[in-house]
Amino acid sequence: MRCLDGWTGGPLPSDVAETFETAVSAAEAAFGIAMQPLEPSDVFQAGNVDLDWFSIAGAEHAHRLGRGLIEARADELHPATRAFLEDGLRVSAEDYLAARRRRFDHVRALDELLGDDGAILSPVMVIASCPADGVLPGASDPGLPPDAYVTQAQNMTGHPAISVPAGTLATLPFGPQITGPRFRDDLVLDLAEAWEQAHPWPRVAPGYEPFDV
Repeated sequence: MRCLDGWTGGPLPSDVAETFETAVSAAEAAFGIAMQPLEPSDVFQAGNVDLDWFSIAGAEHAHRLGRGLIEARADELHPATRAFLEDGLRVSAEDYLAARRRRFDHVRALDELLGDDGAILSPVMVIASCPADGVLPGASDPGLPPDAYVTQAQNMTGHPAISVPAGTLATLPFGPQITGPRFRDDLVLDLAEAWEQAHPWPRVAPGYEPFDV
């Protein structure tokens, strides 16, 4: 099993990296295997898989809704959604097709890395927390930046992934994600079950009573 020491934007922030390293050690104990560190750039050599996902998904969402609807009702959209769709409108046909072609390279790269029974452990997000009002420090509008997520590769390639709880980071839940080979949802679920047996998590947040069932 491998773990990603960074993401396509560079090294993980120190607080995220520290919490993730703790999760890696816990995974090694839960699964009974040693992790092999891996840099994302060593996997996705055809291009930036995150940017390619936004080029494809943004353009396709914008095309589905239509330029007229997006521009006429832009003020009704959440700022993050509006930015995503407006970026999608700016993707040229050439850039869209180039990203679509690179998608095959991204899929092949993960297929060759994972084989039939490999798995990757990686963070889900690269920010420590999000305030209750949704406005990050230094931002003027609510919403998370596109580069906060580390899930675009799975969305792009179709490889199954699941996140598992691994404590907290800045008082909020933290969890790495497990990615497996395509069509091996069973392997991913088995690993998540092994994690849960080794690290059972509470059913309710601290300070709250469980619901009566």
